[in-house]
Amino acid sequence: MTGLGLGGFYLAERRAPAPIIDLSVAGHPRFLLPSLAALTAYMAMYTVNILLPFFLHQKLVAPELMGSLLTIGPVIVVLISPVSGWLSEKLNPSWLAATGLLITAVGLAIQSQLGDASDLWRVALGQALIGLGFGVFSPPNNNTILGSAPIEKSGLAGGLLALTRNLGMVCGIAMATSIFETVNTLAASGGKTPFYPGFHMTLLVAAGLAVVAALLSVGRGWMREKSGSGAVTVHAPRPLAGEGLGVRAVDSTTDPLTLTLSPLAGGEGTER
Repeated sequence: MTGLGLGGFYLAERRAPAPIIDLSVAGHPRFLLPSLAALTAYMAMYTVNILLPFFLHQKLVAPELMGSLLTIGPVIVVLISPVSGWLSEKLNPSWLAATGLLITAVGLAIQSQLGDASDLWRVALGQALIGLGFGVFSPPNNNTILGSAPIEKSGLAGGLLALTRNLGMVCGIAMATSIFETVNTLAASGGKTPFYPGFHMTLLVAAGLAVVAALLSVGRGWMREKSGSGAVTVHAPRPLAGEGLGVRAVDSTTDPLTLTLSPLAGGEGTER
C-alpha cells in the first residue's frame, strides 16, 4: 500500500502545474544521494537510541547513571558539530560526512557486542564514538543537501531535509523493534534466552546501515569531483533600457560557483 501511494503521488506531482515537491530538485542525484545518506544514518542512530535503554535496564543500572550514559552521545554531537561545519567549508563535505558515518559504524559495532559481563565504560565508549561520528556527519551532509538546490529552491530543500530526518527516525524505530522482536522470538523457540540475540542483531544491522550511508556520501563526493568544482556558471539577463547589472554571487562548497547578474536601476550593463 505504501508503494502504491508513493507511486501515485509521484505521478500526480509530475503532472501538476504547481507540485508540492519539485521533482527536478528532489530527484537529482546531487540532492538525492545525500538525502538517502541522511535517511539511513538517522535509521541507524535511532536504532541504538531505542534499544540501549532496555539494555541498561537489563543490567539493572541506576536511573541517574543510565541518563548520564545516554547523554554522552548528544553532548558530543553538540560539541563537534560546529567544528565539522567549519571543516565542511575547507574540505570536501561528502568525504567528511562519509568519515563521520564510518566512525558511527564502529561505535554501533562496539555496542552490538555488549552483554551481561560488559563494563559500563564500553557503553560510554560506544556512545562517544556514535556521537562523534554523527557530529562529524550532519553539518557537511546538510551543507551538501542545501547547496545542491538552486537558491530559489532553498526552502524546499530545507523542508525535504527535515522530512528525511523525521522519516529516518520513524523508520529506524520501526526497523529496530521489528528485528529485535523477530530475532528474540526465534531465539526463544530454539531454547535460547531472549533479549541479547535480538539486541546484537539489530545493532549489527544498524552498523551496516551506517556503512551504506557512508557509501552514498562517497558517491556524492565522486560525482562532485567528476563534474569539477572550479567551473563558473554565469546567467546574465539582458537589461532593460537605462538599467545596469548588479551581481549576486552564491558560493556553494558542494557545487560549482554560480553568479547571477540581475538588472539594477541606472547605468548600462553587458551580458556574459
